Amino acid sequence: MINIKLDNIKVGDVFKNYKELCTALDEIVKGGDSKKYQLIDWERYFTYDKQGNKFIIKEIHESVKAKQDNRKSNNLLPFIDEMEILLLDLLIRKYDNQTVLSSSKLMLELCIINPNYHKYFMDRSKLSKMLDMDIGYVIDFYDTTNATFKSALNTVTKRLTSKKLLIHETVMMVKFIDTSIQITPTGHVNFNDVFAYDEATDTYINKNIKPKEIYRPATDEEREYILKVERFILESKYKADNIQEVFLSGKINNYYQDVSDILLKKLNIKKAYKANRYTYDVNELAKQKHKLLSKYQLRETQDQLNLKVRLRIDENSNKRYEKAIEQLIKLGHTKKEYRIENDYVDNINTIGNSLIDIHNGDSLKVDIVECEVLDSLL
Repeated sequence: MINIKLDNIKVGDVFKNYKELCTALDEIVKGGDSKKYQLIDWERYFTYDKQGNKFIIKEIHESVKAKQDNRKSNNLLPFIDEMEILLLDLLIRKYDNQTVLSSSKLMLELCIINPNYHKYFMDRSKLSKMLDMDIGYVIDFYDTTNATFKSALNTVTKRLTSKKLLIHETVMMVKFIDTSIQITPTGHVNFNDVFAYDEATDTYINKNIKPKEIYRPATDEEREYILKVERFILESKYKADNIQEVFLSGKINNYYQDVSDILLKKLNIKKAYKANRYTYDVNELAKQKHKLLSKYQLRETQDQLNLKVRLRIDENSNKRYEKAIEQLIKLGHTKKEYRIENDYVDNINTIGNSLIDIHNGDSLKVDIVECEVLDSLL
């Protein structure tokens, strides 16, 4: 049943602020997330442009759109439009025509998640203890959201690629330890890189060499060696045929640490990870951003995207709960018993507030890190 008074508005109407529009629609004035939910819900009835505090009515829909429709007739995630705008803005701000970003870093930059998501992806037991809930809820949360985020990144990249706004490539990056020590033609360390010679005393003074950590694409030789090491560790130590088997065994962190240990010892590579390389024309991106931002404000877009991510997670957790209950009634059992618990949806919501809500990034006090394991799965 339609409760808002659409008869009080028409295309072209200008309302000086949110409260004035609420009055016209006979809607309650809200704040915080409740207001954001309300603004999203209004889009089922009409569309509007924002100019500062003003609301300009652009279209009134002939029929009310379903909540899950999100202005798309297919299964497109409801926050892809916002992701497109924020990715354009991110690339433009790099002031270059090529940018390399890991998927985990990209998720953070686009306001899909907050820093806690990376941190506890690799320490789920600690998160379950901090939130005082069974680890099964945390595992379920990561398994389901990771699939959603992978799909979202692929979708927005394909959209911009199809518009011929960028070229996307997956590249292997390395964190290389550069000592700047040269090797002589005979295979020895050049003493000038290690010692300073004092002619007056005929002594060698040890230099204080500080290695530099450099992020760069792996060379062809490095990629070949890295692949050999990864396969060797996979088969010899973990007796697995593919990386998914290691992940499901709960030993994925140990696996990547074993790989990194060998790479550091043999190649001076501290870690290797997948990343996205975008090539583009900054001017063309700026044109597209300007075109889209006639409808969105950047800060509002970040908030809207993050809110829609949380809404989708809540919606999906409710569906999983209902499906598990149906399965229990029909079959007398369900594969994942924690999904039929009364607090399942609330627990997933609690995890989401801690790991996804960009306004709660400081709630668990973590450092911003790129997640090597997460990047391997995206």
